[in-house]
Amino acid sequence: MFAWGGLALALSGSAEAEVPTGSFLVQEPVPPRAKPGPEILVDTAKAQFQTPLLLQGAQVSHRFEFKSGGAAPLVIERVIPNCGCAAAALATRSEGADALEPYVTGAPIPPGTEIFLDVSVDTLLKQDRSKITVQLLTNASELPTSFLLVVDVEPRLRATPAGLIFGDLRVDEHRAGEVSIISTTGKPVRFSLDKAATRPLPSGFSYELEPVRPNAEGRSTHWKLRVQVGPGMDQGPGGYRFLLVSDVPMPETVTLRKRREAAKTRGRALGPSSQYFCVNVLTNYRVLRDLEISPGVVSFGQMRAGQTLMQRVKLVATKPGIDLSKARAYIRGTLGLEVPLAEQLSVTTQPVEGENALWANVKITDVPAGFSGSIRCELAFDTGYEEMPLLRVPITGVVL
Repeated sequence: MFAWGGLALALSGSAEAEVPTGSFLVQEPVPPRAKPGPEILVDTAKAQFQTPLLLQGAQVSHRFEFKSGGAAPLVIERVIPNCGCAAAALATRSEGADALEPYVTGAPIPPGTEIFLDVSVDTLLKQDRSKITVQLLTNASELPTSFLLVVDVEPRLRATPAGLIFGDLRVDEHRAGEVSIISTTGKPVRFSLDKAATRPLPSGFSYELEPVRPNAEGRSTHWKLRVQVGPGMDQGPGGYRFLLVSDVPMPETVTLRKRREAAKTRGRALGPSSQYFCVNVLTNYRVLRDLEISPGVVSFGQMRAGQTLMQRVKLVATKPGIDLSKARAYIRGTLGLEVPLAEQLSVTTQPVEGENALWANVKITDVPAGFSGSIRCELAFDTGYEEMPLLRVPITGVVL
């Protein structure tokens, strides 16, 4: 018996096995058993990488390193990048070897093998931050193993704001907006509209595209796009897309070569917007009618027997002076058909506080058992306004 620090240890064996005073018992570590199946050993800290800021059109690549483990060969079945701008290739290096060998998906990888995933990204069509993921499907797990490459790209041409949202306006209103376009490289550029993508301007819509302090050739590092909308625009939603083509050619990258080959296959030549850096500016607006209804449909969705549901519709007078006090709402059939579940459907109205508007509350009460199928009818407004005397809103639903 050996006592140390109040702990008694019994030693078996001969007298020569006695422990000298002041010594310690050391247990040899037991090596961990390899798992019975294959493993993919990835350091999570090394499974993602962020690039420094790149200029649009640059090519970037990164190598991820990991190993195979377990007690059975690892098989990488598929390599899946989440973007067509990315290409991925695998290579392996066996224990004790110096050279790398290209890996073909489906081949077994012995445990202890180093594995290298090379990811390359073409930033020709990228702007700002992009997250490129590459997933490996293997026999080690039902879940894919993911690698992340975060790419920060400075666009050659930056538009601020990226678009003009004019919102709702009346036919007699006028609004204006401005987009500033900067050449981030500091090199002066010239713009023109892509004629192939240009369509006629909407009525009441105009614009000016001008360089700020241009040089003798008409180029500038700073351009302004000024847009005016109204009056006299057509009622309803609208918009216009400006595709401004610069005179800065795109570098000959993988993406550009693919574009050229695809165009050649179709018997076409690449247009200017496919060969030069562009700025895409969208404008959006809605010209209000004198009376507006929202939402544009009464949808009860899927219903079951015994349910009671209600939906609200708002009738708004956008033109001053319209009197909605005489407006009436009712439910009627479409195309001369009867109203399904007419006894269960009802509508009531009430003024909207603080607005020249009216709520219509459409209700379906106690959906009867035994009825199944679609409900199709409409909510009608007799508005009392001569210019728009009747407005209609579809009513839809399905009884399961």
